[in-house]
Amino acid sequence: MTVRDSAGTVILSTGPLRIEAGDLLVVRGPSGSGKTTLLEVLAGRVAPGLAVTGTIDVTGIGSGATYVPQDPASTLDPRQRVERVLLDGRSRRVVSREEVEQVIDMLDLPVRILSQRAGRVSGGEAVRVAIARALIGDPELLVLDEPTAGLGAQARERVAAVLRDRRDRGRTTVVVTHDDVLIAGLQARILSLAAVDAELSLGRPSSEGGRLLEVDDLGLDMVDGRALLRDATLSIGSGEVVAVVGPSGCGKSTLLRAIAGLHPVCAGRIELAADGRMISLPVAASIDRPARRSAQQWRALQRAGQDGRLELNPVMRLVAQVAQPLRTLHGTPRREALRRADELLARLGVDASARRRRPGECSGGQRQRAVFARAVIVEPAVLVADEPTSALDRASVAAMLRVLTEHRRRGGAVVIATHDEELAALADRVYMIDDGHLKPLTPVDARGEDS
Repeated sequence: MTVRDSAGTVILSTGPLRIEAGDLLVVRGPSGSGKTTLLEVLAGRVAPGLAVTGTIDVTGIGSGATYVPQDPASTLDPRQRVERVLLDGRSRRVVSREEVEQVIDMLDLPVRILSQRAGRVSGGEAVRVAIARALIGDPELLVLDEPTAGLGAQARERVAAVLRDRRDRGRTTVVVTHDDVLIAGLQARILSLAAVDAELSLGRPSSEGGRLLEVDDLGLDMVDGRALLRDATLSIGSGEVVAVVGPSGCGKSTLLRAIAGLHPVCAGRIELAADGRMISLPVAASIDRPARRSAQQWRALQRAGQDGRLELNPVMRLVAQVAQPLRTLHGTPRREALRRADELLARLGVDASARRRRPGECSGGQRQRAVFARAVIVEPAVLVADEPTSALDRASVAAMLRVLTEHRRRGGAVVIATHDEELAALADRVYMIDDGHLKPLTPVDARGEDS
């Protein structure tokens, strides 16, 4: 089977592919290699402008497939309660409460989540809600695109157990993933669109410098007012990399959003080095009212969010979005800003055609690298990155870490929220959020996180 875009460029080419009833097939390969396109063909969701030639033989399976895309949380209506999301327009006469509770229990979600609005659950919980919605009705063919991206070890194992159970019951599942732990746990047939191996390293800073960021006794609440984090304290110096780990929903993303001025704090302060002294940074007044920081402060502290669909402007091309902060925060001329943005995206492995596409026309990994590039291109003193590698293959992670190594050698500091144990192990220090508190970990503790 071959898939071409409107310009005639081949974006996916596979050899003979036959999928039997009861198969559990893992598709792997580098970002942009066509993995998502393959799933969309299987699900009958070929994007406009794409031309498909050839066939995939899917035997013993009725028509239609249930599809869980990348960034599945973005497919949930944040205003709906989770139970209504799971019913997905189906009548309660068709789907019983017992079936709903059974599915969420399989994914280690509490029953109380059914009464919550989808916009109020954590990122990891939202991913599992989207997977649960697809599982209800026990579809004959289920295709999932990076279903464990951003999930902790326990949640990933629950997803693996659900997929193994489907195979044991003769249901067919096709999974795109970069998650080596998931692949090993599934013991599935593997289709490799490419084989990549790369060494991961964050290098060392050129020299030790002074403090750049200080978080002191910070308190954070959830949107509904419940306590999320109390007395959070951390300090990060020039050239240092700090990882923040913990299970889904513990507050990692919220902590980074608060540091970046996008989530209100109920106690404590955030300080940033400026002109040889530490100054207190303004914080968000509310979820809808970001901090009123100066251009210099925004330039000094940048955030790379984890969901490219939400972070990027849907109508702007990737290269223009990466260039934009150079123009607004540094006053860089348009031509020079675009040149530097194009060069950085290329170093991150985003191919030339993707760099000129809009976010909706790109893979999740390409969007994720664009979000990262947009934050790092202004050379901030402090970069906070939320799950920056969750949708990336190993070669793309290695490319991103090379850019981070250069950042820290310039004296920049990095705070990373991650479920990736290998990435956390590369950090200089690791903190874990546990039971509403931010605790320093030893390297051994970090490797056992959420296991």
